[in-house]
Formats: sequence, structure tokens, C-alpha cells
Amino acid sequence: DEKITELFILHGYEGIGLYFTILEKLALHEKPIKTIVLKKQLSVGKKLEKVWKFLDEIGLISSKNGETFILKMENLGLFNI
Repeated sequence: DEKITELFILHGYEGIGLYFTILEKLALHEKPIKTIVLKKQLSVGKKLEKVWKFLDEIGLISSKNGETFILKMENLGLFNI
């Protein structure tokens, strides 16, 4: 996937790891998670905000009304937003 490759180019394995951890947490909950809670659970240092912003910019994650979700999961009907 082109977006995953961009993520790797800019943020390396740490960025990839954060993305898949976010994806896994969202899949387990089967609904959006409060962004503030998810960020606290992923508290890995200063790099988190940079990776988070990039993921949001390229559309790998989305935030709305203080909740984070994966747009593809919403489009598949896995989340009711």
C-alpha cells in the first residue's frame, strides 16, 4: 500500500508499529475510541504526535468529535459513526 510505504519512509518501523497497534486496538473495540484515551494507551514519547498527525493527514486514521477510527472500517460497516 502506498500510504504504508510513505509511513515507513518518513517514520520507519516505529511509525509502522504505532499504526498497526492503533489498528489492533480499534479492531478489538469494534467502535471508535476516545482519542485522548488511545493516545494515553500508546504513550511512547514525542514521536507519537508526529506519527499521529501524519497518519491523519494521509487518511490512515481519522478523528471526529474527539474519537479516533479507521475510515476503511467505518466504510465496511464495522463502526457506526
